[in-house]
Amino acid sequence: EMLEHTERRLASDLATQPEVAAELRLALAVMYRELGSYEAAEKMLRPTVEILRGLSPENPRSLATALCRLGQALFYQNKYDEAIRELDSSLAIWRSLNEEGGEEAISAIEILALVRSKQGKVAEAESMIREVHELRLKIFPPEHPEVLNALGNLGNILFAAKRLDEAEQVYRQLLDTRRKIFGDWHPSVASSWINLGYVLMQQKRMDEARTGLERALEIRRRLLERGHPDRANALLNLGDLERVTGRLAEAGVLFRELVRDARQRPDDFNQLVMN
Repeated sequence: EMLEHTERRLASDLATQPEVAAELRLALAVMYRELGSYEAAEKMLRPTVEILRGLSPENPRSLATALCRLGQALFYQNKYDEAIRELDSSLAIWRSLNEEGGEEAISAIEILALVRSKQGKVAEAESMIREVHELRLKIFPPEHPEVLNALGNLGNILFAAKRLDEAEQVYRQLLDTRRKIFGDWHPSVASSWINLGYVLMQQKRMDEARTGLERALEIRRRLLERGHPDRANALLNLGDLERVTGRLAEAGVLFRELVRDARQRPDDFNQLVMN
């Protein structure tokens, strides 16, 4: 509600200061993304991009950043062709500035790698994400979250390619590292448990998978509000495992909780179902 109020104020109070308005819109879009509201982030970023296009001779870096973040928001809504267009535009600007090794440019390459993986272009995706990992190691220490995110995405791509033993190895390495750095109660640790659970399910190691998915749900229940897409995703994953293993009573409990939570944020729930 506070974000929506701020957005309305931007349109009225900063109409004569487009550069300031654009920077504030970029910040608000990040907040929407962190809340899992990717459609809201997209709606915030589209006018931001148009504002910055008019200012791009003076501020091309802000335009490239906005295009990258718009590409991210589109990717998370499965709008892959649109995401590619915005991410390619972002990279073109960074390359024109000879700054393709900067973090925003690397982020654009990373999301493009994930798009290629979703499109089934696994070899290309793997090559790109390994490039991202190497580039980040030139900027950050090995335990930095951005380096670890690239490693996690490598695991995702290996999983998509059905290279399950390699994916499991990457996910276990990532889980151990994140627990060592962040402790047990951290969103990235929950993500690592879920990814490991996916691999174990594919390997038919259902009891091990259940342990990981239960741990992820425990973390997300503690950290996230009801109706948050990541919390809903954890409920859905564990519920589905219980269903396919014949534990229908346990699955029913989880799915009923999912439906109750969905009433808190119906738009985000609908997006989760479509995904």
